[in-house]
Amino acid sequence: MPMFALKASLKRFPPGCIRHRYERKNRETKEKERVQNHNSHTTKKEVGRQIDSKLHTKLHTHTRTHTRTYMHTNTLYIHVHTHTRARANSRVRTYISFRV
Repeated sequence: MPMFALKASLKRFPPGCIRHRYERKNRETKEKERVQNHNSHTTKKEVGRQIDSKLHTKLHTHTRTHTRTYMHTNTLYIHVHTHTRARANSRVRTYISFRV
């Protein structure tokens, strides 16, 4: 990054401005969360439950969602099955899996 570009960006957002403050705050909270997540020894069942609830909230309100989480040979599988209320034939089944 050439020097003049850096200067221009600093002119736009001086170091004390709100944007920088927010970005720094976000960085700090993310780091804190990462450390917390690393230190918390949640059981695999709990992790599954958390993912379940997250998926439920992320999907649209008019879709019915059925999620199943299960472990098999150190892999956590999340089976998500969604369909709209009106048409049961517009079903979506997805499998998300990652190593634990």
